[in-house]
Amino acid sequence: MTNTKKNAEATLSPAFKDTIESIRKALASASKKDLMSKYEVGAKVEEVRTRDADEKYGERAVETIAKAVRLTASRLYQFADVSRTWTPEQFADVSSRAAAKGLGFSHFHELAHKDHAAHRDELVEEAIKERLKLSELRARRGARATKPTDILERLATEGPTDELRNAIEAEVHKLHRRHEELARRLEDLEAARSAWSKPASSAEDVSSQLGKAAE
Repeated sequence: MTNTKKNAEATLSPAFKDTIESIRKALASASKKDLMSKYEVGAKVEEVRTRDADEKYGERAVETIAKAVRLTASRLYQFADVSRTWTPEQFADVSSRAAAKGLGFSHFHELAHKDHAAHRDELVEEAIKERLKLSELRARRGARATKPTDILERLATEGPTDELRNAIEAEVHKLHRRHEELARRLEDLEAARSAWSKPASSAEDVSSQLGKAAE
């Protein structure tokens, strides 16, 4: 470790320095097939990120760790993404089977995306069984990603397309028709309420007025 790094770390709290040291050790002992060590690094990063969000180090916490362990902050965030997605027990089971088939940690980061959570377990098993390359897994994930059903959400993510333009036109017409139906319904209900509240000379008069309102 250089003198500059030593001086920088000297200002850190003991607890923060202990976290950095534990991350260093985990990374040093991690092999290509040792996916669990990287998971544990991600869990520590996530703990620091959430614990120190409003404390001394703030948003610089992960960046500080990254400089100390000679990784990019984005790489550490990838580890944290995986640790949020699987429990330690779940990851220990699935990662050991995946590593035996040649899958790496990047496969799990690919599967940590939220847009296909409903297909995650299925894709994990397919990747292990078929020894999918990362590019192949990415292609399958994209094909099964859960698309938003709301047209405006789709417009925000997919951009303007002829399909969405036609869908918007159809929904606009549908909503206009629904609006007209609701307006008529409201008018009929208001008439019925008004007829009910008016004084009448007999029950027959009330029934007559309500019947006209319902027509």
